[in-house]
Formats: sequence, structure tokens, C-alpha cells
Amino acid sequence: MKKYQTNILIGITFFSMILLGILESIRGVLIPSIQNFYHIDYKEIGIFLFVASLGYVIANFFGGNTADSLGQKRLLLLGVLLITLGTLGMVVSRSYIFFIVSVAILNYGFGSISIGANTLTPVVFKNNQGMMMNLLHFFYGLGATIGPRYAGVALDYKWSWQEIYSATLIIIVIYTIFVLTSTFPRIEGVRSEARVPLMEVLRNKKVLLFSFVLGFYVAAELGVANWLTTYLQSSKNIGSLKSATYLSLFFGVFTFGRLIGGFIVEKLGYFRSIIGFLIIALLLFIIGTTASKQLVILISLSGFFFSIIYPTTFALLLKEFDKGTSTVIGVVITISSATNMIGNAVIGQINDMFGVNAGFRLVALFLLITVALILILKKDTTFENQI
Repeated sequence: MKKYQTNILIGITFFSMILLGILESIRGVLIPSIQNFYHIDYKEIGIFLFVASLGYVIANFFGGNTADSLGQKRLLLLGVLLITLGTLGMVVSRSYIFFIVSVAILNYGFGSISIGANTLTPVVFKNNQGMMMNLLHFFYGLGATIGPRYAGVALDYKWSWQEIYSATLIIIVIYTIFVLTSTFPRIEGVRSEARVPLMEVLRNKKVLLFSFVLGFYVAAELGVANWLTTYLQSSKNIGSLKSATYLSLFFGVFTFGRLIGGFIVEKLGYFRSIIGFLIIALLLFIIGTTASKQLVILISLSGFFFSIIYPTTFALLLKEFDKGTSTVIGVVITISSATNMIGNAVIGQINDMFGVNAGFRLVALFLLITVALILILKKDTTFENQI
């Protein structure tokens, strides 16, 4: 590819991550408003989050083949179409069932954009993949920092959750214009790569380890994103604007971590960075949830140490599998998304049975499991010397 074509693809992948960051992060701030609107309990909110993850999982399951048959441009356009339909369905719905169906459509759109962007990364990021993957996910963090703050301020100005979601259609239109007016070259290298049978990928121990490492990590990250504001309001008696600010701070330091995290990863090594950051994130989270109200800010500050885990693990995945990459990515994202889906559904169930204080602390358990799995993975990869 020519350099300008590569730059276009890089720009689209970055914009994709900003879009996903904004749209996915406002959900956690709006959960109490949605709960009050439909008069539902935490168990039903857990179903809402389960269905959201299910739509994302299904999109990723079919995403690899869809990318091959439609091409990345059409896949991204399909994603924005579904996001638009899902958003419109949510804001006009007066029935919780119709709302849930719209959520599934919305998140299928998220998954389509995610798989479209991820299948571009092996092409556009040839060198320093750890650094570049962290930079890519920096843009997700940037969007995720903007999203909660926007939603919190809008709530403070007495906007309804429907109005907050409706306003996001503006950025969706801008993104659609960007994709439509861009030229996507044929990615021959990706399309002609040696294919690996699906069952062979599923039987690969390392594929499963990567899947569950990412799955439990994302369950922890989204556990914070989805439930932090609810936890602060119900357990710590913190108001909606301030609790949204804590979530925005979490994503703010998370974003900063991804901006500089790539340099740390290249300096310290992939495994050393992942394990060290996970342990510090776990300690800060435990202190923030068990100590006095004044120390809840440590939960937000733990976002810095959450920051590098996903992109650095994904960079390891790309290094470990140089054949059948699209199939491996599809399988890993599908299994990890399913793990996350179940994890957050369990949080919702525990919240309903024992209170938000108990359910939210499952995030610490998910982080601990991630540490254990990454230590096992380290023994089975070709990058043992990086710790």
C-alpha cells in the first residue's frame, strides 16, 4: 500500500476507537436513569448488560467471515447503520423488551466496527506493535473519557437519558461521512494469508489462554465502567455528577496510561508490564472499595494501571500467531467477549441479591484471575524472556 492509504486506514482505526469509547462509556452513567425509567431491579439491569455483550459476541463470531466477504469499508458502514438503528430504537422505546432488542442491535454494531478496526491492525501496524496497539487503544480511552463527562454534565442540565443517546448520532454521522469518503485498498496480504481450520484454533491452548486473559480483564474493566457510578451513588452516597466525574477520571488516567504505556511496555517487556500493572490495579481497587469514602479516588486512579493490559496482550497475540490471524482474532474476541458477558451478568445478579457493594467487588476477583492466567500464559509463549 502507498503511505497515504496506510495513513487513511490508521485514521479510520483511531476514529473507530474514539466512537466506541464514547458510546460504550456513557452506558454506565445512564444505568440509574434507565433503571428508574423502566422501574427495574439490578437483576434486570444485569440482563440489559448481558444482552449488550451478547450482541457484541455474535458480531465478533461472524465478524471474521463478514470482513472477508464484505470488506472492511462495508463492515464499518454496516456497524454505523446498526448503531443508528439501535440508538433510535432505544430512545423511542416505552417497552423494556423493545429496549433490550434495540440494545442488542446497537452492540452488534459496536462489534462490527470493532472487528473491522481490529482486522486492519495487522496491516497498518507493522513495527513496534506494543507501542502502536497502546496508542490505538489510547483513542478508545479518549472517547471513554469524554463520554461519562458528557453524560454527567447533560444529566446535571436535566437532559433525559434518551436525549443524551440521541445527541450521539451527531458523531455517528461524522464518522459515516469519513468512512464513505475514504478509499480502502484491497488488503491482499490479509485476504491471501494461510488459513487455519477453526477447530485447530479452538484446540490451541494458547488461544484459549489469550481468550480468558482478555475476557476476565475486560470483565473487570467494564465492571468499573458499568457499575462505578451506581456503586458510588448507592454505597457511598455520592451524587450523580460527582460519581460521573469519578468515572471520567478513571478513563482520563486510563487514557493517559495508554498514551505513555507503549513506551513503558517496549522498555520493560510485555509480560513484566502486564503483570506489574495488573497487581497495582488490583491493590488500588481493593483499597478504594474497602477504605474510607475519601479514598474512592484510588478506584479512579487504578485506571492508569488498567490501561495497557488489553492492547499489550493483543500485541502479544499478534506476535504469537502469524498465520490464520483473522480466525484467531475472531475466536479470541468471541470467547473473551462471552467471558466478559457472563462476568458482568454475575455482577448484576450479586448486586440484586447482596447489594452493589458486594457485586462491585467482584472486579477484584476478575483481576486476580487475570493475573493467574497471564502467569500461565507466560510459560507457554515464545516471549518468556520478556520478564
